[in-house]
Order: sequence, then C-alpha cells, then structure tokens
Amino acid sequence: ALDAALNDDSLASAFVAQLLAAPTASELMQGLENVDPGALVDARTQTRADVAAAISNSLSASMERTQTPGAYDPGAEHAGKRSLKNASLSLLVAAGETTLAVEQARNATNMTDEAAAASILAQTSEPARATVLDAFYEKWKTNTLVVNKWLAWRSVRPDDQALSDIKSLLSH
Repeated sequence: ALDAALNDDSLASAFVAQLLAAPTASELMQGLENVDPGALVDARTQTRADVAAAISNSLSASMERTQTPGAYDPGAEHAGKRSLKNASLSLLVAAGETTLAVEQARNATNMTDEAAAASILAQTSEPARATVLDAFYEKWKTNTLVVNKWLAWRSVRPDDQALSDIKSLLSH
C-alpha cells in the first residue's frame, strides 16, 4: 500500500508523507501494561528499516520527484513536497542510506530541508552525525528557537554515547 501511494500522482504529497510516518514509541505504548520500552523501540526501528528496504526504489524516486528547486516557497504545494521528500529520507536513513541525509544537510537551500536532514541523522550513529549537527549549530546559533531544536536532537543519540553527549550539553 505504501509503495502504491508513493507512485500515485493523484495523491497529495502531504497526505503520502503522513502515510509514511510510523507511530512513535510513546504512541505504541499507550494503553499497554508491562511494556519493555527498549524492545518496543528496537521493534519499531527494525520495522521501519524493513519497510524502507521493501520500498526503497519508490522512496528514492519520491525524493527525486519532490525536489523544490529555486527560491523557497512556503505554499502548500511546496510544503507538501518537502514533507514527502523528508519523510522518504527518514525511511531511507532507517534502511541505512545515511549518505542521502548528509548530502541534503550540506546542500539544503532552506532551513526545513537542512533541519530535517540534521534531525534524521541525529537519531543515528552515523559518523557524519556530529559534523552535520555542528555545522547546523554554527549556521543557526543566533536563533534561540532553532538552537533549542538542536539541543533536543543532540540528546536522541541511539547508542552508548548518548549520556556523554547530554552531559557535554550541560556545559554548552
């Protein structure tokens, strides 16, 4: 169904982007008792990777179709395209295609795409994660609201370095 939606030009990009969004771990835990949060997060992560691997060609094609070159346009059509492009990117990164996010972060012509790539990479152990996050901070450090997002991204690292990253932020 997701593959078909990605290839159906009659559907609005913003709608397809919503279809690609997996429920969050906290949404999955609602109403459940005796949940192992670690196991649930691991299962969610693996499911996203499996789905992305199964539809990777359509996700890649979607990213190509939803590019918005030229001047930034905040209108609904372009916003929907950016949303779908970044939802596709998120799933491709879940399947291990982190290079796409690094490239988008470096080459983005608007903050929406740059922030999407940085936040997606923040949730990985990708070696370029720190470089992308540091570059994002340097570019946007005078904007308090954007720095608050950056701080949140720095705290979501999925490996054993997360605690040390959070501690380092205390002296930031």
